[in-house]
Amino acid sequence: EGKSTYTAHIIYLEDLQAGASVFGGADGTPTLNNVVYKTFSFQATDVKDNDAVVTSYQLSQNYPNPFNPTTQIQYTIPERGNVSIKVYDVLGNEVATLFNGMQESGSHSVNFDASKLSSGMYLYTINAGSFTASKKMMLMK
Repeated sequence: EGKSTYTAHIIYLEDLQAGASVFGGADGTPTLNNVVYKTFSFQATDVKDNDAVVTSYQLSQNYPNPFNPTTQIQYTIPERGNVSIKVYDVLGNEVATLFNGMQESGSHSVNFDASKLSSGMYLYTINAGSFTASKKMMLMK
């Protein structure tokens, strides 16, 4: 965490005849309103966001859905562990492994590029610890 000093520069026009407005030609109407320039210094402190504490496993619906040809899948895991995200066609054939490895607890996302696949419905599945969940997604080319 650190502190930084900044200077704000403010320029404004004093309005000595509040509510009055001028309409008309290009010459305009001369006024006694002043242009004011002010500065002030302030310190800003760095703030680091803490990730929200994740207390449960969750697999979200992909977005966008339907998609063409890419979509994003978000999920949360409450503890560090092995995670596998796979995509299957409607016949149960695995068509992609989006992630397979160790991950820390928290919120995560993977992108799925289906540009080499045919239009249709696909299932994506997460396996993490004892948690397993699947959702449907629709590729429309």
